[in-house]
Amino acid sequence: MRIAIDIDGVVDTIPELLSFVSSKMPNTWIVILTSRSPDSEVVAKSLEEIRKAKIKYDDYYFLPEVDSRCDKDFPKELDWFQKHIWQKAEYCKANNIDLMFEDCSKTIALIKKYSPMTTILRVM
Repeated sequence: MRIAIDIDGVVDTIPELLSFVSSKMPNTWIVILTSRSPDSEVVAKSLEEIRKAKIKYDDYYFLPEVDSRCDKDFPKELDWFQKHIWQKAEYCKANNIDLMFEDCSKTIALIKKYSPMTTILRVM
């Protein structure tokens, strides 16, 4: 199983559950998938937050800024913000993510549309 976990609104809402899931599910690959800045200081602070929550992970991906991508293969109908969060759907599809813990309804809608094989657990 391949699981993706958002940080804001997810890790800070259900850290105990995610700690349990990440430590008790054998043969599970876990990625931290966040729209936080990929700036090295932000990444370091974010990963420390994840470690303090005792969430085990195998990889992490911080979405690049839309304008920094050399390719511009975004769906044409999306506005700037949607393009930014669409990158989570793109990541889920490209990396065969089975399950995503997410709180943002706009992100959830894009994942459902562009990565329909990913099951989403909405965190509220």
